[in-house]
Amino acid sequence: MLPYFDQSIDEEFPHFASGSDKVDSYFELQPVVLKYSWHRSPFKHPFWVILSAISFRYLIDHRCYRRTMAKVAGVIFDVDGTLAETEEAHRRAFNETFEHFKVQWFWDQHTYKRLLGVTGGKERIKFYANEVRTPLSDTDIAELHEYKTKRYEQLIAEGQISLRPGVERLINEALESRVKLLVATTTNYPNVVALLDATLGSGSIDLFDVVAAGDVVPRKKPSPDVYFKALQEVSLDPKECFAIEDSRNGLIAAVSAGISTVITPSSYTADERFSEAISVVDHLGTPDRPCTGIQGIFPKNGIVSISWLSEIIV
Repeated sequence: MLPYFDQSIDEEFPHFASGSDKVDSYFELQPVVLKYSWHRSPFKHPFWVILSAISFRYLIDHRCYRRTMAKVAGVIFDVDGTLAETEEAHRRAFNETFEHFKVQWFWDQHTYKRLLGVTGGKERIKFYANEVRTPLSDTDIAELHEYKTKRYEQLIAEGQISLRPGVERLINEALESRVKLLVATTTNYPNVVALLDATLGSGSIDLFDVVAAGDVVPRKKPSPDVYFKALQEVSLDPKECFAIEDSRNGLIAAVSAGISTVITPSSYTADERFSEAISVVDHLGTPDRPCTGIQGIFPKNGIVSISWLSEIIV
């Protein structure tokens, strides 16, 4: 007759009980279970060795606290070029503004692509004014930029701009997974509202926990300040977040803030360098239009999802 235990495992080792969070690893469990099984058996019967292995496997699978996969806590979106291909609308609004104020400028695509290296609309106007030696005061620049913003909002409201593939899907996934949604952008707040209203519906700005936009920080990208500001608002650890960007300036800003970054290059940034990015894909992907990997790691199914971001978070 085989010997029997006069106590259950739960009674003698309460830290093994269902739901306990005191056992953290295989290596903590193994010696205790084997010691219990082997030394409590008067006959040291091979039965107990087999039972040890079975019991140990059962405890690991069903009774002990097991570490779960890290979960991304926040997704931070850039706006222009990332949420949507908006740069042509911006360029048109700038040129119509110059024409309205009789400023003898015209930014073609080549010129505008170069000027995108200067982040911020007012900063871009000031840079170009200095470059071509057009005397403009800060008041002049502010007036130009205000008119340009209103014209851009009108163009967006006409419905000619749509979100890039996979953006709306990822936003919805984040909401369903209770992952915080943030915006960190150099464009101003009215531009963000106009784009979201036109693409996701009126009031959709409220889907985002934080919108850090425009002049909320003195230094714009590639400075990480706007990312620090966004993270501070909701007390998120940058290591638990992902940034979605389209430009090198945005990438440097996010990485400098300690945030892993996925790049979806836009038509104006496709030839920029993105070596610091975790992943570079042509867009975020949808079931009927999967993304294509360009650099780094990318999802096998062609969809940048919350679950995939949680798998690769560093």
